[in-house]
Amino acid sequence: MKKGNTGKRMLTAVVLLIAVTAAVWIYRTGFTARDLEYVRAETGAIKHEQTVRAAFANEEYLLQAPSGGEVEKLAVPGQRIRRGESAARIKQVGGESKSVPAPAGGLVLYKVDGLESLWTAANFKDMDLKKLLEMPSSEQEITTAQSGQAIGKIINNLAPTAAFVEMQSLEGFSVGKSLRFAIDGKVFPAKVVRKSESPTGVVVEFRSYVDGSAEQRRQEITWIMKPEGKGVVIPRSALWTKGEEQGVFAVMEGVLHFRRVKVQDENETETAVEDLPSGLLVVKNPGAGLEGQPARLK
Repeated sequence: MKKGNTGKRMLTAVVLLIAVTAAVWIYRTGFTARDLEYVRAETGAIKHEQTVRAAFANEEYLLQAPSGGEVEKLAVPGQRIRRGESAARIKQVGGESKSVPAPAGGLVLYKVDGLESLWTAANFKDMDLKKLLEMPSSEQEITTAQSGQAIGKIINNLAPTAAFVEMQSLEGFSVGKSLRFAIDGKVFPAKVVRKSESPTGVVVEFRSYVDGSAEQRRQEITWIMKPEGKGVVIPRSALWTKGEEQGVFAVMEGVLHFRRVKVQDENETETAVEDLPSGLLVVKNPGAGLEGQPARLK
């Protein structure tokens, strides 16, 4: 009786083993066939960038109407004019016109928002930033002016632009630290001149005037945190650890093989590696048991 029970148990164990093996095989082949994604490794660069919000300050001078009347613009907005040159004329009711000379050389703009004397590089360095940044503004284009009213402004584009840049934390920042920002496709070096805990961020001074910073005081810009890393670029998800080695599953003659790579640089989504030929197809979402499996490409 005992021998019969033992035989039945052995038979049951064999059947279970066969079933488990079949299930694993079905899982592996099913996973390979249905769920694998492939991506081509390409030579490229890893960027280390972050989008941040900035508030700009420039050296600005108001154009003030010497009398009441209709405003006649004498320059194209954004055009640079010399100090003393007529930026506009005020046509009075009786037909007489009075010139509005530029108080300084620079770019002429025919809109004002009330922040011209408040958002300055000096104030960003010394005053309460929270109060400055919360000050209300209302951009206006004046067509009919009262005597003494601001009808536009001159931006000194030979003076460097300053900005308050919001940051998630102040870790790693110090006064004097050099930073780089990409703004409208151009890279602008800058230097930290102040750290602020409330609001959290840094005041920076650029080496030159930032184009467009007077027309749009608040902008989203790109902080270039460190230089690009070069190499063969793949998604970070493509990396797989096998024992103590890190690598990828590459398609070689239609079969998946683990190929060791060395990581050179990475960001949140991509990795630059060496020891991997450019153009090779790799598995984007690897898993266990892929070695030697056929690459079922669509």
